[in-house]
Amino acid sequence: MQYLPNDTIDVLLDQFGQIETITGDPNFPTTTDAWGGNDTVTATITQPEAEVTIFGDDNTTLHGQSHGGNDTLTVNVNYGWNAALVVGDAQAMTDDARGGNDTINVLDDSLYTNVQAFGDVAGDMTGNSHGGNEEIIRDVYRKMVAVRVYMRAKKVKDIPQDEVERALREGKTTGAEVEAIFRLTSLPTFEERFVVPPMERDTSVESMFPVLDPVSRNYPVYKGAVGTGFHINPQRGP
Repeated sequence: MQYLPNDTIDVLLDQFGQIETITGDPNFPTTTDAWGGNDTVTATITQPEAEVTIFGDDNTTLHGQSHGGNDTLTVNVNYGWNAALVVGDAQAMTDDARGGNDTINVLDDSLYTNVQAFGDVAGDMTGNSHGGNEEIIRDVYRKMVAVRVYMRAKKVKDIPQDEVERALREGKTTGAEVEAIFRLTSLPTFEERFVVPPMERDTSVESMFPVLDPVSRNYPVYKGAVGTGFHINPQRGP
C-alpha cells in the first residue's frame, strides 16, 4: 500500500472567468493500491464567472484496495455568477476501493451561484466499492437489530438474556430507548403518526350551535363576541 502525503492547498480565483481544477492527491496511482493523504483544500472566489472543481484525491478512478483520504474541502464564494464542483474523493470507484471520511464546506454569500457537492465520487461506484464513514450506517443497523432482539425476547421469550444484553451493548442503546422506539414505530395512534392541521374550523364551530332562528332568537352568546365591533352584545331596550 502506497501512502500519499497530507497536503494543504489554498487557491484564490481573483480573475474574471478564471477556471481552476484542484486535486488533493494529483497523479493518484491507478495501477497499485494507494491511500490518499488527509488533505485540506480551500478555494476562494472573488470575481464573477469563475469556476472551480475540487477533488479530495484525484480526477480518476480508485481501483483495487485503494482508500481515499480524510479530506477537508472548503469553497468560499464572495461574488456571484460562479460555479463550483466539490467531490470528496474521485471521479469513480471500483473493485474494493473505499472513500474517505471527508468534510465539505461551501460558504456562499453571493447570487446566481451553482454549487454541486458529492461526498465520495461524481460518477459511478461499481464492484465492492463503498463510501466513507460507513460506521454511521453500521450503528443504525445494530440499533435496529437490538430493537428486534429485545422485543422478541420480551414477547416470545426465545432469546437468552446474554444475547439481549450483547445486542443492546453493540447497538449502543438501552431497554428504555428500545421500548420508546418500538412504541413510536409500531404502536402510534393516528394523531401520533400524522400531524393533521385543523381544517374548516369555522364549520366545526358552527356545528356546535343550533341553526339560527330569527323567530325564537336562539342566537348563541359566542356570535356576538367575535369579529370587530362592540364588546357588549346588543340588547333590546325596554
